[in-house]
Amino acid sequence: MKQIVLAAGVASLCSVGMFAADDSVRVKITGCVKDGDGGSFVLTNVQEMSGGKMSPTTSIYWLSTTKGLKDEVGHKVEVTGTYSPSRDEGKTGTIAVKSDPATGEQTTELKNGAKRAEATTGTAAGTSGVKTEVEVVRPYRRLQVQKLKTISTRCDVP
Repeated sequence: MKQIVLAAGVASLCSVGMFAADDSVRVKITGCVKDGDGGSFVLTNVQEMSGGKMSPTTSIYWLSTTKGLKDEVGHKVEVTGTYSPSRDEGKTGTIAVKSDPATGEQTTELKNGAKRAEATTGTAAGTSGVKTEVEVVRPYRRLQVQKLKTISTRCDVP
């Protein structure tokens, strides 16, 4: 089964491979690696370097590799790579966040056509007994990963 890595950046949340084109843009993102369905991985709490500081991103990043991510589950990572604005122009993906009213457990699902990854992102404080469903459409970028490094062995570190 093909592995997929998706990175979702939505400010309201708890917070794959092609060659870079001539118009490639270098970017650095950080996020928490979550184990998804069927060998996929999801980055949550995604931030993008902009203006010299990390800020929540409005884009979904589709990473070009899953190499080494199994060992990074539960860790905060930094990913550096490139994407092509002309190749990605007009492309969107969907982020859906749902919570189970019985447990308060949240599930984050990212999809773009046939590509899909889903991960349980934990229990949001004060959400037990409350059913929430949020779905947003965001532009996506296919990030050609050049470097991936661990920032922290814990996801709750800012």
